[in-house]
Amino acid sequence: MSESSHSTGFLECWCRKRAVIRTSWTADNPGKRFHSCLGYKNGGCNFFSWVDPPTSDRSQTIMPGLLKKMNALERAKENLKFENTKLEDKVEKLEEKIEKLQKKVEKL
Repeated sequence: MSESSHSTGFLECWCRKRAVIRTSWTADNPGKRFHSCLGYKNGGCNFFSWVDPPTSDRSQTIMPGLLKKMNALERAKENLKFENTKLEDKVEKLEEKIEKLQKKVEKL
């Protein structure tokens, strides 16, 4: 038997470790969840089992485009965060400059 859950309530892989749920982000299976060995990348077994049912042809057509849009929005968000940080720094420097100028004016 390739997978077992016994009375423990969780799925075990072939090397008897607890199988974990991961999410596929490939073009063929975007967002689809699957079980795999906890130690897959560190010498574990190649256990694999889908959690989600097969996706429809329509989903497979639509999902890659949505993922591209989502990734583009994530990149844009990160760029805006960076630009916002730069602008906040600029505002802080300008406020310091204003404060110095106000002190100069008060001395006059």
